[in-house]
Amino acid sequence: MNYRLKSLPILLAMSVLASAPVLALSGPVKRGDATGDGEVNVTDAIRVLNKALALESPNLFSDLRVEALGDVDGNNTLTVADVVPILRSSVGLEELGSVQPVNRTVNNLPATNVDAIRALETQHASVMSAYKDATRSEAERTAAAKSIFAQEGGLFQTAREIEMASGLTGLAGYVTAAFNNTGEPIAMRTQRVDKGITRILTYGMLQRIRLALQKLNGGDAAGAQRAVDEAWAFWQDIRGTALKREGNFPRLQNQLVPPVDQAFLDFASAVGQNQRTVASLEADFLLEKVAQIFYVATANYIRALAADVAAGNFTKAEEHRAEGESFLIIVQPIVQGTPGGEAVAARFGQPVTPQNSFTVADRDALLGQLNSAIAGYIGAPQLLQSSDF
Repeated sequence: MNYRLKSLPILLAMSVLASAPVLALSGPVKRGDATGDGEVNVTDAIRVLNKALALESPNLFSDLRVEALGDVDGNNTLTVADVVPILRSSVGLEELGSVQPVNRTVNNLPATNVDAIRALETQHASVMSAYKDATRSEAERTAAAKSIFAQEGGLFQTAREIEMASGLTGLAGYVTAAFNNTGEPIAMRTQRVDKGITRILTYGMLQRIRLALQKLNGGDAAGAQRAVDEAWAFWQDIRGTALKREGNFPRLQNQLVPPVDQAFLDFASAVGQNQRTVASLEADFLLEKVAQIFYVATANYIRALAADVAAGNFTKAEEHRAEGESFLIIVQPIVQGTPGGEAVAARFGQPVTPQNSFTVADRDALLGQLNSAIAGYIGAPQLLQSSDF
């Protein structure tokens, strides 16, 4: 399993490369190596210090490697006390040991009943089926789809629960606003609703992954197992999007879905064996792959915009603009505040018209902006290039 540098430390950003060398958990991993470059050095100490002093704003995509490998005293909390041993290790004055991989003991998921989560996938499909029903008027389609979305115990309620558990806002509101935005063509609204629901289910997966680790750290083995199963159940809806993205780019074949499927088994195995550090590293990998999936989805619609304009199909370009913008919002916690992320969001926010066109040169420039915004999280080798288009 591979693990990568997720974000740049605030205090020493200039010294860290956008993509750290790959760590494979087929062998031991050094404790204290918070950045994943294979060494324990001052950069790791600063990375842990940033986390310990809460200098990095947490979100559902916040990396878990720092907590896993930076918690050298093993008390499940990053503190300034963890920094000193890392510094001592960096100059050879202390040996911090290593983390060993665990044998896979789980070969199938789920182990518990996740019917309620799987029902959300069915509800997602039902919402979209109703909204796309061309035999009805737009008002009738919208009313039917909104009614399904708001069903008790379903997507709307799940979105609100995720918001409360994670300190988020706007998950349910984004979908509702898309339904109500009658000033926008229904084809665009349809894409926003679809991807807005995908964001709800994606964040549900991320929230359950973190919950599994919290339960494990709290000694609740049964609760941890259930949270793993529920994360896996949320993944089943997202999996379809990931398969499409593999189909969009030949070199990504089997690079998005199989790694996540396998990582879930490794994650469940580590949780079942009460191996907290390994479980955190497996969870961290899952976060990275989810980010990669929606980065690729966003890039795909950057490509589509240029193709639509070249074909003179500005109506389709607008639909694809809504799609790309909605996928970008899923990884917004990673890219927001970066120059590249702001540039991509700004362009997706502008209508594509003959007067405000989108050329191949624009496409390549915008891909470069997107890459610059997310490279520090998913790693440079995972980035698409204009040659992939």
